[in-house]
Amino acid sequence: MLAAVIFVTAAIALIVALLLAMVVAGIRQEPADAEMTSRAPGASAALARRLLGVYVRRPDAQDVDGHRCSCLAGHGSERDGQ
Repeated sequence: MLAAVIFVTAAIALIVALLLAMVVAGIRQEPADAEMTSRAPGASAALARRLLGVYVRRPDAQDVDGHRCSCLAGHGSERDGQ
């Protein structure tokens, strides 16, 4: 019984270590000096984005025209309405 518990614990630890290694490899594929693109540069980067819950939204038509809200929360400011 003790051997089964040790085996299951070791298997879970191995799976967690492999997932952590894949996330680290995926993060290292992302460019450090540029903004994230909507598509991941590789498969491990896509997996890391999914596991971490990091998504890049597609720009709205208003964002494409060059108008962006000055407020980070997206609520805009008094100057945005003018």
